[in-house]
Amino acid sequence: MRPSTLSAAVRRAVLPLALAAALLPANAPALPEGIARGAEEGLAQLYRLEFDAALATFEKLKKDFPDHPAPPALEAAAVWWESRYAFSLPSPAAGTAVERNVREAVRLGRKMAKQPGRECEGNLFIGGAMGVGAHWNLLLGNWFRAALDARQAVHTLRPLLSCSEFADEASFGLGMYEYAAAKLPWHMRWLSTFLIGGMNDRNRALERLARAAAGARFLRSDAQGMLAVTYTIYDTDPALALKYSSMLLRERPDSPMAAGLHLQALCFATRFEEALDAARKFAAGKGTFASETATFRYWEGIALLGLQRPAEAVQSFSAALAVPGRPPWHAASLLKRGCALDALGRREEALRDYRALAGLPDPWKEAKRAAIYLSRPFTWGDFPREISPRGI
Repeated sequence: MRPSTLSAAVRRAVLPLALAAALLPANAPALPEGIARGAEEGLAQLYRLEFDAALATFEKLKKDFPDHPAPPALEAAAVWWESRYAFSLPSPAAGTAVERNVREAVRLGRKMAKQPGRECEGNLFIGGAMGVGAHWNLLLGNWFRAALDARQAVHTLRPLLSCSEFADEASFGLGMYEYAAAKLPWHMRWLSTFLIGGMNDRNRALERLARAAAGARFLRSDAQGMLAVTYTIYDTDPALALKYSSMLLRERPDSPMAAGLHLQALCFATRFEEALDAARKFAAGKGTFASETATFRYWEGIALLGLQRPAEAVQSFSAALAVPGRPPWHAASLLKRGCALDALGRREEALRDYRALAGLPDPWKEAKRAAIYLSRPFTWGDFPREISPRGI
């Protein structure tokens, strides 16, 4: 993956856990019921991390509704989400699929927008598809192309706030981009002004996301997830992080992703006993929950560290390392196991864990945190920073 010239903070701010393309209209009579059912089925599969099943659902929608922009927009978003969630370099075939589907969704959206009474609906799909294009290019490090796609998406979506049946859905996309612009460093604010019209009002962005989290039809879960992440990491507010992660878990009780966000929020709120109970419940889950066992064991270890039970935390982090899991959680578990070993006075074992990070896939740069503890042992004063797997 080519490195972006944008700062890490900006890249994180514009890559939320959300489906930017799934901008489907709420209460729109023109939306065929078959698409509405298929869209919800596919989105539920994505939240369960059943990527192959979701792609099959959206591919069937494309065949059943070849003239509607929703299916290709959804399929493009699903490919982006799978690549983003895996923390791996997307394949050329994935890139081809995203670009093809974005072009098709935009083409069909423009055709729809020319029909009487369907301008708002067509533009909603155009804006959503361009949003996926922006996210995909950012994932590849093509930040300038991403910015240009984001500019077109914003200018397409902004008028939809006056289309009452689409306003809640459009609020998600606009809030997401406005929040990203507000997080740009001061010396780069000219970029947001040039590309997306100076949309850098953080409070307004959060209000729009909250509106989508409460009222959107298909993007409600996405907005809840983004707000849970936002209030955990970027605009830290443990109470609000817990509020939105709880909303998401209620809406998606079978989603291991929602469960992970909820555990993170509980730990940031220092509700470690609750986090420990929840982590153990999720780790014992079957089906799609089993695919995220490493994540749940990681948060179990963090909760145990929060309760100052480092010997048990070592066991939890070791359990996370012993099962299949995505690279970030293995790297995070190795670092935190070293911290727990340091807390127990087992310095040589801790040093082995810190040094082992140098040879692992490490998308969250845990090795930088390990370098600190290679020079001196972890202490309990370091723990608040280590609650986050990103060291925030």
